[in-house]
Amino acid sequence: MTATPRGIKNKNPGNLRYRSEWNWPGVVGIDSKGFAIFESPERGFVALIQQLKRDAKRGLNTFATLVPKYAPASENNVEAYIASLERQTKIRRDQVYDLDDRRTQELLMRAICRHEQGPPPSGLTDWYDDATYSRALDTLRPISQSRTIRGAVGAAVSITASAVTTVATTNAPDLATAHATASAIWPRWAPVITGVVALGFLALIVYSRVQAKREGVR
Repeated sequence: MTATPRGIKNKNPGNLRYRSEWNWPGVVGIDSKGFAIFESPERGFVALIQQLKRDAKRGLNTFATLVPKYAPASENNVEAYIASLERQTKIRRDQVYDLDDRRTQELLMRAICRHEQGPPPSGLTDWYDDATYSRALDTLRPISQSRTIRGAVGAAVSITASAVTTVATTNAPDLATAHATASAIWPRWAPVITGVVALGFLALIVYSRVQAKREGVR
């Protein structure tokens, strides 16, 4: 029976050696050879892409420049490694890759894992299923691109826009009265006072609509 590769046992698909100063989330140990042990393969993949980004900032942003550092000739066949990555990703050795692109991230995860860990068990095309890669990629996604965050922002914009409309219509007479009163007493400050009153109406309406949504009221 074929032994399980070190990186699979360590949930470290890229065979990253542990470096305390990089503070990778999800590290739960270090093996006897100094390789990081992660709590999940997803965390291992996230650390892999973070490491590639760290290397790219130092100019190691092509297979030709990265692999000699990532997999030095003292331990690896550098040329074979580069050729393997080219074949799997269809990215040329001298082509700068975009580590902020989700598809590129996935290609590099799969290719590096396959080369580092070797062929998967018979009957499988990969060591990990698509869901594992998807969870890792979702973790790497900037918070501004999160579906949850975008949904919350969208809801907030919708509620606020609706509230502004209400202030501009329902509360228009009140605002007119506030402006007239302020103009008579403090002419210079009338616009400011009117604005504060409008914001007060707006805040009250937004709050009431958020509460209504929480309570299931439309």
